[in-house]
Amino acid sequence: MKRFLAYALTVFLMSSLAVVRAADPLVLYTFREGSGKTVHDVSGNGTPLDVIGVDAGSLKWLPGRGLRITDPTLLASVGPATKIIEACMATNEITIEAWVKPSSDELGGPARIVTCSVDPSNRNFTMGQDIEKPVKGYQIRLRTPIAGVNGSDVRIEEPGDTVVLNKTSKLVYTRNAAGEAKFYINGEEIATKQIDGNFSNWDASYRLGMGNELNLEGERFWLGELYYIAIYNEAIHPDQLPDFSPVEPAGKLTSTWAGIKASR
Repeated sequence: MKRFLAYALTVFLMSSLAVVRAADPLVLYTFREGSGKTVHDVSGNGTPLDVIGVDAGSLKWLPGRGLRITDPTLLASVGPATKIIEACMATNEITIEAWVKPSSDELGGPARIVTCSVDPSNRNFTMGQDIEKPVKGYQIRLRTPIAGVNGSDVRIEEPGDTVVLNKTSKLVYTRNAAGEAKFYINGEEIATKQIDGNFSNWDASYRLGMGNELNLEGERFWLGELYYIAIYNEAIHPDQLPDFSPVEPAGKLTSTWAGIKASR
């Protein structure tokens, strides 16, 4: 009997370790619309938080999946990013995942890939690309009472020279309730930082934007291709995120979060 119980416990533990967690995103953008200037939130989580382009002429849809931002512009939600803000404030955690292909390494500010903010100096969070010399890399700012309203007093700036042009990179930023923030590129941990404080000073009025700052002021625009953006209110290791390949044949793309999980 003892041998059987030991065997059963071993099987249970092994099966538990093999389970890959697939949390539901607050928002999910798969960039497979193919036309127009609206990118739909296909997370299935509450009211969709679609983002709409300011200038359709600066956007080029790619065959199958992907959106290329060819000239300075902005994609933004019409109203506040309420479901992101409220959910993250409840947990004091966040994961931002973005599959991108930069077309320039001469962008700064940092250049906004995805942001929840109002202007160059006030944000809840921003994932961006910077030109800070002598290295060129990514920068993530997160608002807490310690990091400040711009999220710049304490922030993650990876070591640099990791912006690879014309090649898709999987960027993942996580910050847990204990304040431990990590940044990964293609699954490799690139930088870590202790960012203390909670999200109590987040602003509920901020919208979600991609490709630029919300008020379009300053040199904050980003150029390149977007394939996939997801935001969670939990700190999730990249290995626990669902598999996704930005290169898929047309007509065989999953259009919803349920479809992505089912295809794994």
